[in-house]
Parts: sequence; C-alpha cells; structure tokens
Amino acid sequence: FQLEELEDKEECETEVWLNEDGSVSLGASNGPLVRDYAGEWHLLETAGVGYQPFRMRLTRRFESPGSGRIGDIQYDLTREFWGSIEMVGESICVNGKIHGALPSAETNQYAQMYHDD
Repeated sequence: FQLEELEDKEECETEVWLNEDGSVSLGASNGPLVRDYAGEWHLLETAGVGYQPFRMRLTRRFESPGSGRIGDIQYDLTREFWGSIEMVGESICVNGKIHGALPSAETNQYAQMYHDD
C-alpha cells in the first residue's frame, strides 16, 4: 500500500509491503532518504467495537549530511500506525492514523519511571 505522511508542510508517499512473516518492507519513496529501517505489523485478534484491528510499527534511520564543523547526523524515527485493513478487489486497503512512538527500550524505561505503582 502507499503510506501517505504529512510532516509540517511536507507531504510524502512511501510504498509499504506487509510480509507474511509480520515484517514490513519499504519500496520507493518521495520523502527523505532512509538509510535503514525495521518494521512489523499484526492484526489484533481480540479487537472489539470501537477498536481498529491493524497495527504497524516502523522505525526508520535517516542521515543528514553535516556541516564543515559537524559530521553526518543519524537519527531514528519510530511511528506506529493504527487502523483497519480490508480487501478491495485484489488490493489491500489500509486506513488509519500515524502515532509517534518510543522505541521499545525507551518505552520500558518510560513506563518504569512514570507508571510504576
């Protein structure tokens, strides 16, 4: 499917393939150059009324050329996509919203710091 993203005033599209093993593959994009990526997706088996059954987590590593005093800058950006998935003819249609996400280790650290009883 085509992942359409809007970041500030910039809009980009990226081809996304949902692999049978639950991994995600990226194709062509008109957005910033991605140096590396990792992604996973799944369907929520226990989704009820008001819940969207499709989830995708995608972490992309971007690299920005530095100036004369600073070397290249690398940063990771993790986003979670919550939505629904259905077949339309022979194509997959995914609708939903993109949410900011913390990488797993940071999520666990955040949960320990702010949510322990």
